Amino acid sequence: MQKLRAVVGPILGEGDDSGGRMDSMIGSPVIVSDGEAEMKEKAANSASHKGAGVDVIVEPSKPKTHKELIEEELKLASEFEDQRMKSRMKKLSLVLLTLQNCVVIVALKYSRTPAARDSQGRLYITTTAVALGEVVKFAISVLIILWGGGLKGLVHDVKVEMVAKPVECAKMFVPSVLYTWQNNLMYSAMYHISAAAFQCTMQLKILTTAVFSVILLGKTLELHRWGGLSVLMLGCIFVNLDQSAGAPPPSGAARGGGP
Repeated sequence: MQKLRAVVGPILGEGDDSGGRMDSMIGSPVIVSDGEAEMKEKAANSASHKGAGVDVIVEPSKPKTHKELIEEELKLASEFEDQRMKSRMKKLSLVLLTLQNCVVIVALKYSRTPAARDSQGRLYITTTAVALGEVVKFAISVLIILWGGGLKGLVHDVKVEMVAKPVECAKMFVPSVLYTWQNNLMYSAMYHISAAAFQCTMQLKILTTAVFSVILLGKTLELHRWGGLSVLMLGCIFVNLDQSAGAPPPSGAARGGGP
């Protein structure tokens, strides 16, 4: 700051001996760096109306060393690799999700056919299957929390998310009941319709979710998203029309019986 005042002060006429220093600054160059160039130019413009000419020479910035260049390149390469890894994980997750949905629907359909009955002609109880599925998911969730944060992490999450938020936990009761009802109806539907019709019709939940998000949450969807939802709805309609127009009924429905 003192150096800056020593250079700019005489130009602006500051100090008692501004007249003598003004004469010495006329025609003498001022060497500045890139960051100070703009400020020096303003000072030069301010002094020009007083009859003083100052040449502003911009000093080039210090070039980066070889080590700094290598570190910068390594940082850029690491960021690029992270982006590639995230993209691969998204594609892999999409493929695994598709396979999981297909396998679950096919296995569920086969489990509700007469071929899966026991020696006494009975099928498993759907409510028991739903309850066991929720128990398995609960156990897996607890194991993941224990693996990430240990027992202390589990206790902390229970205190923060459940004990400290009783109202929020109570709000989860309604969607939990609806989810349980949906799973029981899914087992019943798989007994009466084909796996393809069930899978396509099941995807209508995407459409209903989008519609309710716009109505209840006030969200805005782009035109291409509405176009995708329209194509999904038309696909579900065509599949169900094909099933009702002459496709053979499922073997379980043909032989009668219920879930």
